[in-house]
Amino acid sequence: MRLRSERERKTASFNWTLWLKWILVSTLGWVIGWALTNQFIVGAVVGTVQWVVLRPLIREDGWWIAASAAGWAGSVALVTFLLRPGNPFVGPAIIGIGIGVVQWLVLRWQLQRAWWWIVLSTLGWGVGLMGVLGASLAGAAAGAVTGVGLELLLRHPRPEAWNQERIQSPETGKGS
Repeated sequence: MRLRSERERKTASFNWTLWLKWILVSTLGWVIGWALTNQFIVGAVVGTVQWVVLRPLIREDGWWIAASAAGWAGSVALVTFLLRPGNPFVGPAIIGIGIGVVQWLVLRWQLQRAWWWIVLSTLGWGVGLMGVLGASLAGAAAGAVTGVGLELLLRHPRPEAWNQERIQSPETGKGS
């Protein structure tokens, strides 16, 4: 497969299908995770269903599930045990940062500017967990924000990452 030039990647149309899938799986993972009534496993459930979308797009995709679980559980524990209740802004931001940092560890070897994922995760989960769309749609809010970022970040792969098996072009969906 031929890598697209920088100009071609920047002018490619937005992949709405990827974005909608990301919102759908993020919402589904959130709802299933909360239905299991254990707030510490939500990250594992969300990460697992997001993995279905990420699997053909990045290498080392299996680490996504572990990163999501660790980021969620660690940041929720931090907020639960160290933060005073009643602050509607700091807790969601800390959870978003925690998830974003650990997921960034997966993305940084594959995507240029992957550090943006931390910012996007903070915004997405911050908005979602503050209940802007209601508690049941926290995953949808997070998925909408992070999905835009994912689509844009996938336009800038690290060239060495594309030399691996199974990796597909985000624009064409065809493997190398």
